[in-house]
Amino acid sequence: MNHKHMDTTGELEQQGSEYTVKNSYLSTVIAAVICLLLALLVWIVVMSRPDSDYLSVCVVDQQAGYTYEVSADMIKVEGKVSDLRHADAIGIRLPENAGEGEYKLSEGQLELELPDGVQLSVDIDLTVTVKAK
Repeated sequence: MNHKHMDTTGELEQQGSEYTVKNSYLSTVIAAVICLLLALLVWIVVMSRPDSDYLSVCVVDQQAGYTYEVSADMIKVEGKVSDLRHADAIGIRLPENAGEGEYKLSEGQLELELPDGVQLSVDIDLTVTVKAK
């Protein structure tokens, strides 16, 4: 009788019953669900944090026959990360039937159209110059 062979078999049986970790399908599914819930929680926290960014400026409802020159190309704004991701540009609305001339935000001649959930982070002195083509 070979004692080595008997001892090896005895150790394997002992390891198999006492020390090996048994994974079940249910524990794998539960771990995956917990990981997905944690990832969702992190995503919600990050997207709701306040942040700042620069948005481009454009004149809305431009009339044919005029060129529009804006004093600033980009304006610093702030808002939630999710709102800033969906914001494209800040619109500038001139008074109705605006002809040639210079229009200033500080004098109430211009109206800014900010995207939802976004506000200006600094005071600006914006000027739009309108010239005939």
